[in-house]
Amino acid sequence: VLYTLGQDTLGQEKIIGYLLVTPISEFFGYFSESHSTETSSHQESAFFFPDLEHPDALSRMSKCGFVYHVAVATPFARGGHGSELLKRAISDFRDGLVADVLIEPIRNEASIRFFRKHGFV
Repeated sequence: VLYTLGQDTLGQEKIIGYLLVTPISEFFGYFSESHSTETSSHQESAFFFPDLEHPDALSRMSKCGFVYHVAVATPFARGGHGSELLKRAISDFRDGLVADVLIEPIRNEASIRFFRKHGFV
């Protein structure tokens, strides 16, 4: 599912941001060795650690959408557009969304803050 935002500051139609959500089944190899997908054969650098309070997290995630990418054009950054896109996706995916944020070798603090602001853990 591709979510887009239109209209630049002059009101002309233009894509100023997008959010791409895909079924998590395409990326389950990122999270678990027990799920065989094309991604599991070449994504050995990604790990998922279920929360101790939620050991069934992987099975609960199986119906979620996976936030593959979110971006807003630089002139429109920090205007709440990414949040608007994410809120639309959250309302459409009743089983929830999962996002993957880079923490090694460089911790993506901006992305971590963005997703935490919207209830991601």
